[in-house]
Amino acid sequence: MNAHPTQSVFRRARRKAAMVFAGALAVPLLLAGCSDDSSDSPADGATDGATDSETPASGTFDSLTVALPSSVSSLDVSREAGIVNYTIALLAQESLLGIDADGQLVPALAESWDAPDASTYVLQIRDGVTFSDGTDLTVDDVIASINVHAEEGSTSALAYAYAGVESVEATGEREITIRLTEPNSAFPWILSPGTLQITSDEFIEANKDTIGTPETLLLGTGPYKITEFVPDSHVALEANTEWWNGEPKASSVRLDFI
Repeated sequence: MNAHPTQSVFRRARRKAAMVFAGALAVPLLLAGCSDDSSDSPADGATDGATDSETPASGTFDSLTVALPSSVSSLDVSREAGIVNYTIALLAQESLLGIDADGQLVPALAESWDAPDASTYVLQIRDGVTFSDGTDLTVDDVIASINVHAEEGSTSALAYAYAGVESVEATGEREITIRLTEPNSAFPWILSPGTLQITSDEFIEANKDTIGTPETLLLGTGPYKITEFVPDSHVALEANTEWWNGEPKASSVRLDFI
C-alpha cells in the first residue's frame, strides 16, 4: 500500500468531497430518486424532453436533456477528475457512503460503518444491490474498487486520498475491514463520492486501461446506465430499473456538452 498520509492529504480529500457535494452532485440528486410531487421541474440548464401526456403522476420524465458547460475526454474520475466528470459518473456509479442535503455522511452501498479503534474501519456492504449489467455487488467488487487507488504504484488521480491505507480485506460475507497506517477520524469522507466510485472486479480486470472511454464507458450500481459517450457532443443514459434505492426520475437522460 501507499506511504504514510499527512493531514494535508485528508484536508484535500475533504475539500474534494465538499466540491462534489456543492457542484457535481446537483444533477445526480435531481435525477436520482422519484418524487410524489408532479409539479417538479428541471433545474436551471435542464430541459424536460417529455410532453405532459408522457409525464407520469409520480413526477418522473420520459426523457430529459441537460446542458453541461464543457466536454470531457474520459468518464473515469480516476483519470480525469473535473466537476463535469463527476456529474456524469455519479449518475451511474455510487460510493460506500453518501452525502445528504445537510452535507453529512450517510449510508450508501455500505449500510453501516464502525471504527473499533482509531485506525480501523469496518463496513457492512448492502445486500441485494446489482450493477446495471445485472451482476450482484460483492465485497470483492468493493475491495477491487478501493485498490484501484490504494494499491502500490497506483496512477489514479485519487491515489493521494488512500495514502494512509495499510490493508483492505473481507472479514465477512458482506463485511470489509480497512486498516490505516495511523489514526484518522476523517477517513470515512474518503469513502464518499468525492474519492470513491464502486465498479465490479470483473469489469476492472477486463477493461483496466479503457474504463471511461467511448468504447468501454462505466459500470456502476447507480440510478442510470451510460449507453453512449461521444466526446465534444454528448453522453446518453437510460434508467437502471433495478436500482436498489428507488425509481429514477427519468427514463432516459442526455447530457449535452456546450
